[in-house]
This record gives sequence, C-alpha cells and structure tokens, in this order.
Amino acid sequence: MVDTQTLWDQLNALERHVAPTYAALADYVREAPVLGADETTWKLMEPGKTKTWWAWGLTRPDAVIYEIRGSRSGATAESVLNGFDGIVLCDGYGAYRTLTTARGDRAGRR
Repeated sequence: MVDTQTLWDQLNALERHVAPTYAALADYVREAPVLGADETTWKLMEPGKTKTWWAWGLTRPDAVIYEIRGSRSGATAESVLNGFDGIVLCDGYGAYRTLTTARGDRAGRR
C-alpha cells in the first residue's frame, strides 16, 4: 500500500512538469471566438466531512480545459474566463448573467 503523502508528493512533482502544457492549452482554448462554459459539483472528501467544490469546463470544438474552484460565483466565473472577450455558450446560471451585466456586453441584449 502506498501512503497518501507519497501519492501527494508524486502528484505535486507531476504538476511541475505538466503546468506549462496546461497553461498553453488554456491560452489556446480562450483564443477561440466562441466558448462553451459549464460548471458542476466536485465532491472533495476530507476526514469526517465532504466539501463541495466546482469543476468548471471551457470548451472549443477541438479542446477543453477544466478548473476546480471552491465557488460558482460571478467572480469565479470571471476568473475562470480570464479576460475572454468572445461569445460564451452557457446555461442560464446567474453567474454568467452577472458577468454580462457587469461588462455591459452586447450579449446581454440578445
């Protein structure tokens, strides 16, 4: 059996190697003129409790990225979109509407 600290150390080491590739992929996804966006719950098990996080997904026809965040607020949506200025295809969740209103985007009038 491998203890949890060993697994964590391995994941931490792996992250240092894949982080530049993930960053380049995220930039590529956000360069698309149209993105799909969605978020869903992600349960994080901690000793004695379960905490709900959110898995945010951004998609374009040929690529997808995911980010795990502790919230699904409008501020989190803005952070996940990271300055994206194109068209976002999404459901009616209020965080996206908040962004549209705050930015004064033309999309809010469609």
